[in-house]
Amino acid sequence: MTRAGCVPFRRKKGKVQYLKVRGSKGGWVFPAGRVKRGESRRKAAQREAFEEAGVQGDIVGKVRTRKGNVYFLLDVKKQKPSPEKRKKRWVSSKPHRLKRCG
Repeated sequence: MTRAGCVPFRRKKGKVQYLKVRGSKGGWVFPAGRVKRGESRRKAAQREAFEEAGVQGDIVGKVRTRKGNVYFLLDVKKQKPSPEKRKKRWVSSKPHRLKRCG
């Protein structure tokens, strides 16, 4: 099963904030999920960001986790309540397990 995810971010008062959602196991995670048939990873990541966090925006790059998973950086332009009714929170600390990639 192919998965895709994103790291939603915004700039507020000169600082970058990252958006996390409450995961199914109770922890705070970045929006991610499976890629549907005929869907690109990029589109799947944007869809998951909207479904799980209610955010839309522009993909501006990619990052890789220590496990090798690729997440898309999503510059948030619009924000609504999560269609899946997930709790969400903005955090100021940079995710330390991510490395910028091509």
